Amino acid sequence: MATRLPSSSTVTAGAESKSKAEAYQVVSLDEETGDTIIKLVNVTGSDRVFAIDTKNLVTDGTATVYQVAGDSLDNDNILGAEEDCIMKEFTVEGISEQFNYTVPQYSATVIRIPTK
Repeated sequence: MATRLPSSSTVTAGAESKSKAEAYQVVSLDEETGDTIIKLVNVTGSDRVFAIDTKNLVTDGTATVYQVAGDSLDNDNILGAEEDCIMKEFTVEGISEQFNYTVPQYSATVIRIPTK
């Protein structure tokens, strides 16, 4: 079960965009594992930089990222057709209480940070 973290944890989108659409985020805590989970959605046509500030985060500096991205708002995964967007999973380093993370255009990203 996941719960939202207190307001002391913040994520801010900082890149400019010509689109009227926004970037969205939520930070939560997996109560079973203690992992911090950051979900970032970018519906704009350009990469976005998020400034992430998770107060009192104790981590080994790595996180697992799950990401699906497209090159257009028209991308769609339909049964029986070739997929436009494929989920990628990878590990990132440099995670700390405060860090910047760039997400690609038209993407949904989940950053899972295990507690130390």
